[in-house]
Amino acid sequence: FNLKHISISPSAFSTKVEQIGALRHELEHFRQEELVYRIMGEDKYINAKINPCIQMLKINDKFCISKFQKKYTELSTSEIEQYKMDLYSQLKEKCTVFKNARVNNTTPTKEELKEAKSYLKALEDYKSPTMILDDIEPGCVAQLLTTNPELYKLAQDYAFSYNLNPLEKGAQLKENEIRNMFEFFIDLF
Repeated sequence: FNLKHISISPSAFSTKVEQIGALRHELEHFRQEELVYRIMGEDKYINAKINPCIQMLKINDKFCISKFQKKYTELSTSEIEQYKMDLYSQLKEKCTVFKNARVNNTTPTKEELKEAKSYLKALEDYKSPTMILDDIEPGCVAQLLTTNPELYKLAQDYAFSYNLNPLEKGAQLKENEIRNMFEFFIDLF
């Protein structure tokens, strides 16, 4: 999910219902993150977004090496802190989209506050199998079971966490709703 734009690849989502579902899914993520930003504040939002980035450095040697030319265990505290500060600056700059999207500054309802707190925690704890498997061809993932069972197990654990994450559950719910409405609409004709 990119704060500046949403793009839907026709090759990844070949039917209209898949494209509409993917678009609604990503729009829900925007709504969720805007809610966290608006209610919990910019600083908490940005720091929550940084946590998964640091986690990815820890678990994905190739990613870490692409950033630092060394593994996470070889990084100094100052390198990690500098990386966090750089991420903070980049995310802060991207937050202008939330500032521009704010329609009003009304006091949040109890339900919005509860939802924002849940999403803040979900942002902090965000895990996705792509954090581990970002450079592995989709058809090759099953091969990890024999070539690297520890990595395969970690990817499974991350996939499980991903599917239980309130951000993903909420976006999936909205995606399914719009897909069902679209299919119902098409069936009418």
